[in-house]
Amino acid sequence: MEFTTARKDILAAIERTLAVTKTRTPHQILTCALITAREGKLVVRATDMQAELESNYDAEVRAAGTIAAPALDLYERVKTLPEGAVHFQVKDLRLELRGVGAKRRHTLTCRAPDEFPPPMGAAEDGEPVAVGSGELAEMIERVRGGADPDPGTNVRNIILVEAKNGVLRVTATNGHVVLRSSATCEMGLKLRAPLPLASALLIAKSLKDEEFVGCALASTASRLRFSTPRHRLSVMLSATEAANVDQVLDQLTGGKPSSISYAAFVETIKAVSLATSGKKRDEVALAFGDSAMRLSSVGEHADSSDEIPAEGEGSWKTVFSSGVLLTALTPAKGDRVDLAFYGRLQPLVITSPGYLGVAMPLGDMS
Repeated sequence: MEFTTARKDILAAIERTLAVTKTRTPHQILTCALITAREGKLVVRATDMQAELESNYDAEVRAAGTIAAPALDLYERVKTLPEGAVHFQVKDLRLELRGVGAKRRHTLTCRAPDEFPPPMGAAEDGEPVAVGSGELAEMIERVRGGADPDPGTNVRNIILVEAKNGVLRVTATNGHVVLRSSATCEMGLKLRAPLPLASALLIAKSLKDEEFVGCALASTASRLRFSTPRHRLSVMLSATEAANVDQVLDQLTGGKPSSISYAAFVETIKAVSLATSGKKRDEVALAFGDSAMRLSSVGEHADSSDEIPAEGEGSWKTVFSSGVLLTALTPAKGDRVDLAFYGRLQPLVITSPGYLGVAMPLGDMS
């Protein structure tokens, strides 16, 4: 195996693989990137068995072949080479790389390509549909706080991506909050994809790459595939179904609406909750009425209270965890947010354009 390619191309390809290659794993092959040179192309693929990234670039191929090279080690060595072309040659699982015209060279011990997992393959079901890559990445980032980062929590670790009737929705819930971001999409896109949080964040990171702009999305019952002429990202869906959030939301009727300044609400919650810092339960009491939102908290040695203007009719009061409240509120953004309260021990629903957040209460005020 022997080929020459641009340093910037091989560096970019290997850097992308670092998002999925594992540094600590009993399966050492998963720390590698599979490098294939054939017919004027360099193809670099990496997987963690849940997600797979593949990139292809132009190369001058003198002898075709495939090798599994330790991704991080290779990346660190390519970085030390000068700009321009880089020459690669493999003999007996030893990879030698050097800058063309330069004296510096590195060698790496590689692994046989047949140890590497087979490719996930193309998504056979459904035609690829163009998707706003940057918009989807932003939507995932917006709701990520609603998923539990512990993969052992199953349903609470899932971010659900759905598309139907021209609406794309991304939802996460950990039982304390529900976060949902919505946007319009291609009418032809139909999708229900429960994703482990780690896989969803990999999608968001990849789609923010300018080389994924204008990518196409295809799906099967078991995976998603995002592709451009140069790159392909495949992600396995979660075997655990996402929580049925719509069933909960549909039961909420007759809410008391109000509106409040986003920035003032966030800042006041943070300030008032200082009284409970260090407590196991960070209670913040909300009381709405008479065109004001009153916030108060009581700690072991301190208490805090404040009120800010708010619009709406009626009155209500209940107690929330300040952390839960901020998790549901912070992604809303904008000048103002709309609130809806549905009664004793019922959630607070927070909405702004393209966003819905639900905060579950701790209890009601006496």
